[in-house]
Amino acid sequence: MKRILIVDDDPSFREILETVIKGIHPDAVIVHAGHGVHAWNIISVKKRFDLVLSDVQMPEMDGVELTKKIKGKHPEIHIVLLSGRDEPKGHKADSFMGKPFTVEELEKKIKQFLEKGEQK
Repeated sequence: MKRILIVDDDPSFREILETVIKGIHPDAVIVHAGHGVHAWNIISVKKRFDLVLSDVQMPEMDGVELTKKIKGKHPEIHIVLLSGRDEPKGHKADSFMGKPFTVEELEKKIKQFLEKGEQK
């Protein structure tokens, strides 16, 4: 069973991401966080996630800082950063997707990282 953390300060966008993920992996366990601090607290307790989809621009802790913290403690967790702005320099995420993107592009990216986890 896949465990995915969605981190975005826009609840509507989190719901859209969840709908897309459930279309690919109906049995996936999906957890939501509204900003990086909340996400880090969740990861600190639950630890095991296969994939984190995170917005870059958020209050309290942005996606770049969250990524550095996650990769520092849990390098096995795949992270995809999402943003309507340019790709941030020096991020440690596994991938970046610029908004807007199509459902097909998102599905392809999610499958890429979830299938990678199955091969380990």
